[in-house]
Formats: sequence, structure tokens, C-alpha cells
Amino acid sequence: MTRILVLADTHMRDWASLPAAVAEAVAEADWVVHCGDFTGPSLVDEMEHRCRNLAAVYGNTDGTAIRQRLPAKLVLDISGRTVAIIHPAWGGPPWGLEEEILGVFPKADIILFGHTHEPQKLWHKDTLLLNPGQGYASFGCPATYGLVTIENGLVRAEIREA
Repeated sequence: MTRILVLADTHMRDWASLPAAVAEAVAEADWVVHCGDFTGPSLVDEMEHRCRNLAAVYGNTDGTAIRQRLPAKLVLDISGRTVAIIHPAWGGPPWGLEEEILGVFPKADIILFGHTHEPQKLWHKDTLLLNPGQGYASFGCPATYGLVTIENGLVRAEIREA
């Protein structure tokens, strides 16, 4: 079984700012995927150091230091599944963002994205679209993250509160 921890929109400067549940989940994950808006380059450094495998893209609030290190979008194979990662800063509800993302990655099995701060898990035919929400608590909204597992070709996903 492959465990993928999915984060987005952490908007944090450093590792110490992450919710404890997220830090614990990093230690248990085979992969950590960050869908952009780290905000602080030291958080990228710490994640590279602490994660078994890190796949990440930059978001619209990430500065030059992060943009020079990370791509805008990424596609990789994890346990035989095509996984696409993006921070689609061009839009959000109610503009049909999901359809646009599917158009960017028409062959992906799993599409992981951020930007809207709204946790979302949906299936479009055989493709999972997952937005883990925001990685910090604010204005009565809890911090959230996603967990995706791949086992014997089967993909499962859930969104958890931190």
C-alpha cells in the first residue's frame, strides 16, 4: 500500500507552524504532495528534509525563491497511477474549475490541486480530483489535509481535519 499525504495552501513560513496532526501524517506517508502556496521557502526546505518523497508545485502566493525551485504543474507515476499536481490560480467556484483541470490533465488517474481553500473530493469517471483544502485553521475553518492510498491498483481518498 502506498500512502500519499496531500497538502495545499499552508501559507506558513516554517515547519513549526504546521498543525501537529499534519506533521505526524508526514512521518507516516510514503509520499507528500504539496499543491502550492507554501509561502515560506524554509517550509519547502524542511519538507524536503523530512519527507520520504516530496512532490510539489508553486502557488500564486509563493515568491521567486520557491518558483525557481518548483514547477507550476507536475505529472508523475506513483504505484502505477498517473498523478497530476497543480495550483490553478486562474480560477475557482463558480467557474467550473474541475472541468478546466481535467482538460489540462486528460490522462491522469489522480489530480491533486489547491488554490480554492475548499476541501473537495470527487470522481469524474475513473479520475479522482482532490483538493485538500487549507493547511491552517482560520475564521472557524479547520486546517485540512488529504490522504490518498493506492493498494492493488485501487485508489481511495479522504479529507481529514488537522
